[in-house]
Amino acid sequence: MAHQDEIELKFELDSDAADRVRTHPLLAKADRRDWFQRTTYFDTEDGKLRNEGYTLRVRQIDDRFTQTVKTSSRSAGLFERQEWESAVRGMKPDCSALEDTPLARLNYLGRLEPVSRFAVKRTSWTVNIDRSSIEVVLDSGRFSAARRKAPLHELEIELKKGNPRAIFTLARKLSNAARLEIGVLSKDERGFLLARNMLGNEQKASASTVQRDMDIGEAVVLFVHECVRQLRLSQPAIVTRRDPDALHQARLAIRRLRSLFSFFRPAIPRNTLDPLRTQLRSFIEPFGQARNLDVFLARHGKELPSDDRRKLSRARGNAYGEVIEAMESQRSRDLFLDLIEWASTRRRAKSGVTDSLENFAGKQLDTMWEKIKRKSSMLPFLEENEIHRLRIAIKKMRYALEFMAGLYSAKKVGKFTEGLGNIQDCLGELHDDMFERQLIDTMSLDLVLRAEGAGRSRALERAQAHFRRLRKLDRVWSG
Repeated sequence: MAHQDEIELKFELDSDAADRVRTHPLLAKADRRDWFQRTTYFDTEDGKLRNEGYTLRVRQIDDRFTQTVKTSSRSAGLFERQEWESAVRGMKPDCSALEDTPLARLNYLGRLEPVSRFAVKRTSWTVNIDRSSIEVVLDSGRFSAARRKAPLHELEIELKKGNPRAIFTLARKLSNAARLEIGVLSKDERGFLLARNMLGNEQKASASTVQRDMDIGEAVVLFVHECVRQLRLSQPAIVTRRDPDALHQARLAIRRLRSLFSFFRPAIPRNTLDPLRTQLRSFIEPFGQARNLDVFLARHGKELPSDDRRKLSRARGNAYGEVIEAMESQRSRDLFLDLIEWASTRRRAKSGVTDSLENFAGKQLDTMWEKIKRKSSMLPFLEENEIHRLRIAIKKMRYALEFMAGLYSAKKVGKFTEGLGNIQDCLGELHDDMFERQLIDTMSLDLVLRAEGAGRSRALERAQAHFRRLRKLDRVWSG
């Protein structure tokens, strides 16, 4: 039984990019091996093994069969997972070979069945760069699950020895010649999603997996990976179907990333963060117009005459075109790789910040809440720009609480974030109303909205009522 930790950077690519990788000059000079392999992933019908946080596969290469247990990973690009391997006699799980793995304690191993199957040609190269030894592996083939099939082209860059930065150096060199998209799905996840006909659909942010024994740096790494994962999983549905829900999830992922950097700013060296903040601010710009048009058409599309609907549909198409261009650009691929490298190589907090994660988060949340309370007490008298800043502050605090939810009572966090969300929605109505009036005027649309003053008054009254209820709740981050 072999046990090891693996650190690898993963990319998704198409057949053209796969061919470009195979012929890249850096790999042409490296030692190369080619072979075919078949892999089957197993689980119970209701996914018990997956829910426990493990995967089980059996892989055939020539006449050799290897059974592997892995811990699940929800990383973006950089995969760090534990694994246990053993030789078995065929393509079915051997329960006796699982005695030295975490699966030995499970009582349902007899109910395991095939979930997905992969058949690929694997090519590997060993590359020496920056005094580091790196294995590059390219898989090309197909996989199937629940009578569905899909192509697979996947590139893995695994550090065998040396500096983790070297795998990013190599990745950028390969990316200059081939279109490499950060990979956020393991093979078992691909099979799971294909079996449920969910591959390529947008994904909402996953529940917080932060733990009390994490330090600040480890938490930042976790959250960056979660946001990039959410963004990348939303991308296919935006590009292929221009799906409004997927666009909303992608925009949300970018906003959560920006809020994350703001929340942890006191613990992060600013000179390392500013370039990423600038890139994210530029990247998100086209998403806002597309989202606003989606919301406007959903609310008022049926009220508009056909000429106006066509006019707005063209505007929406142009806005989505800009979003898709941004998401498919080399600049976005560089940004995602920059984010993963930044997170993976900066695990320590800024010198002088010695707080535990829980203490740091508590102080930050206290500061955010006090500012929000002060502004909320003056809500009826705030100018439009001040209401907008208050809404952004509320949004950032809600994101921060969602990130840190694993540290506190789930029930209390749920009630508090719900209250923040209600206030955010009320203030958001004012922002939407302003955008809608501007759009009607700019595009000369034949639509009359309700009286502006009455709508504003009702939204502010509801926001004040939510604030009063929220102030009565305990600070969930204070014990």
